[in-house]
Amino acid sequence: MKKIFLSLCIALVSVCSYAQQGTTAAGVYGAFGSENSNFGLGAKVQYGILDALRAEASFDYFFKKDYLTNMNASLNVHYLIPISEKFRVYPLAGVSYIYWKADYEGAVDDALGGYGDLIPDEMKDELYGDVDDSESKIGFNLGAGVEYDLTDKLSIFAEGRYQFVSDFDQAVIGVGLTYKF
Repeated sequence: MKKIFLSLCIALVSVCSYAQQGTTAAGVYGAFGSENSNFGLGAKVQYGILDALRAEASFDYFFKKDYLTNMNASLNVHYLIPISEKFRVYPLAGVSYIYWKADYEGAVDDALGGYGDLIPDEMKDELYGDVDDSESKIGFNLGAGVEYDLTDKLSIFAEGRYQFVSDFDQAVIGVGLTYKF
């Protein structure tokens, strides 16, 4: 009888910690991108497809540094592995759309010793090349994360992914909160 009771308790805990299908969550996080050694903010929405499989759409905005701005939009799939009732780890894989914008106007002004305002923009372009440039590409993500349930609605997480994008490879690390609906 004790073995049956213990087996039922273990099964109940497993079902409760693994019941992810149909669950929707939204979250915010702080992010770090290795390519520009820059910090940013991110937002994500998650949906439990199956008990152990979750889809996620996320967006990262990295603040301007060294005349560069970077934004990422990703679609990832997580495979949830419960470690305990409140703690899960997950590998992830997906695709990313990466956008980089370079605005060298400040660099041109710095090179001109603060007299950049005296030179017309057309002449700056002629002397120093295009002062605004942007590029976007699509790539793949691979990574892993951990999450811990603070309550039945609120979780904290830490995640790392590597974005394989031609000429724009970078590691992205994020730490934040998600809220389950």
